Amino acid sequence: MIRKNHKPAFCDENPIDCHFDVKSYPAGTTVHNNDTNIIYLIFCMKGHARITSTFFHDEILCAGEVMFVPHGSEYSGVALSDVTLLVHKFNNTVCRAENCILSYLYSHKNIDSKIYCCQRRT
Repeated sequence: MIRKNHKPAFCDENPIDCHFDVKSYPAGTTVHNNDTNIIYLIFCMKGHARITSTFFHDEILCAGEVMFVPHGSEYSGVALSDVTLLVHKFNNTVCRAENCILSYLYSHKNIDSKIYCCQRRT
């Protein structure tokens, strides 16, 4: 199931070129981005996916986690289980991400302190 241009209630931005897509994929489905000029914020609502891009390799995205994919990056993903994603596609000229999905994530504290944390690699 794919719902395009679904604007969640937590977003009060209204730019022309800002899109929220809720996408559900069965386990084993492979997807990739079609436009490397777009910035992606991918919020995993349910399930698990493995995502690889030109900037990182085989990262696991679990329910409750968010992944940032910068513009200029090609990425592909495989649903490791049935997965539902909220994909926010935008560019810096039309959207202030801090008023969209990031605002929602920052305002919804999760009991598990491991969720919504960034990983630092050395």
